[in-house]
Amino acid sequence: MKNSIYLTGFMGSGKSTCGKLLAKRLGMTFIDTDDLIESDFSMTTFDIIEKFGIEYFRRIENQKLATISQKENVVVSLGGGTLIAPQNLKQVLKNGILIYLRWDSNLLLGNLKRIKRRPLLKDLDKNTFQILFEERAEGYSHAHIVVDCDYQTAESVVDQITKEICSEK
Repeated sequence: MKNSIYLTGFMGSGKSTCGKLLAKRLGMTFIDTDDLIESDFSMTTFDIIEKFGIEYFRRIENQKLATISQKENVVVSLGGGTLIAPQNLKQVLKNGILIYLRWDSNLLLGNLKRIKRRPLLKDLDKNTFQILFEERAEGYSHAHIVVDCDYQTAESVVDQITKEICSEK
């Protein structure tokens, strides 16, 4: 088993919630890339993107991931668009197991419409959502493990991840 676990998926897919539970279950350290960036800037990701732009945010995200990928025995919640950058995908695949938390797009869109603090969702409609989702799909397609999350609790998702990881040993 590789010694780090990276959770990917579209925003709102449960990466942070499941990541915290998984890290606790496996006795690993949990890291949320967005939380680290917010802590460094004392601003939300929404405010960082609004003030400096998405390209700037992606550069900071790339730098953060480069540092995180040097750590061992961590469960990392990646930002939904982190894997757009080829260097990020390469680092993740080299240093750990990539797990994609997959949702039916209609269910996920319904969940996301209730979230107000996501900068990319400010003017969310089905077309905008599809464009964002398709931009990110390539990175998600490289996952070692795919977990379908529709209608599941975070605990049952973590149960599936744990079972999959243990079977890879």
